Amino acid sequence: MEKYIVLFSLCVPRLLIFFQVAPFMGGVVLSGVLRNGVAFTFVPFLFVTLAPEFHSLPVHTGYYKIFWTLGLLAKEVALGFVFAYLSGLFFWAMQSAGQLIDNQRGASMAQGSDPLSGEQSSPLASFFFQTVVYLFFTSGAFLLLVELLLNSYVVWSPIHYFPDAAAPSLSLFFVKVLGEFMVLVLLVASPMVIVCLLSDVGLGLINRFAQQLNVFSLSMAVKSFAVALLLVLYYSVFVRFVGTSFSELISFMKNVLFWDAGL
Repeated sequence: MEKYIVLFSLCVPRLLIFFQVAPFMGGVVLSGVLRNGVAFTFVPFLFVTLAPEFHSLPVHTGYYKIFWTLGLLAKEVALGFVFAYLSGLFFWAMQSAGQLIDNQRGASMAQGSDPLSGEQSSPLASFFFQTVVYLFFTSGAFLLLVELLLNSYVVWSPIHYFPDAAAPSLSLFFVKVLGEFMVLVLLVASPMVIVCLLSDVGLGLINRFAQQLNVFSLSMAVKSFAVALLLVLYYSVFVRFVGTSFSELISFMKNVLFWDAGL
């Protein structure tokens, strides 16, 4: 009975931390009880899968058993944070792109609490974030990510300190994901940032020849109108880009993390 309790406690942390930290799980909209319930629904399946492997482990006694179990629990918590952080980078990148655009058009003072992320964000940042979350669930990318998370229990078992298979480029994967964060922000925000820059240049020229006109009072309205007009034309491109990025990111994570596991 003790073995089953230990195995159950080792299966829970990775899922629990992932669903608590991942930004697309609703923030303050979904309570912690609901997110914990989602995490616990997967535990019985993992328990049945990992039970035969647990019986083959050597029996530890005394303090060594306590430290062995605590070390595995700490490893599982760390893995849950890593998976949640990596899966949330794309969402935070889109939110940062909206924040950058609002900074350029002078609307960053209109910040409010985003119900999905639970953070203070500007109007466009909230709009981009909520759009990406909607596309994430409706496109089926959430199911692919959950499949990836559950497969990680096969490759990196909760009862082992080290993974059974890891790609040689695993360390480069983290560098690549972190390096592309700012690239995604600039790539998404650049069309509207350029429009804001051109609007500033145009208003500067107007102020040069009509100095009695206070262009600073007009700049926010002009840039907001230009961004809104461009956003209508840009939105379909943005939606296609998000859908493609989800597929590429999940496929890349699967190839790198499970390259030698046949998953």
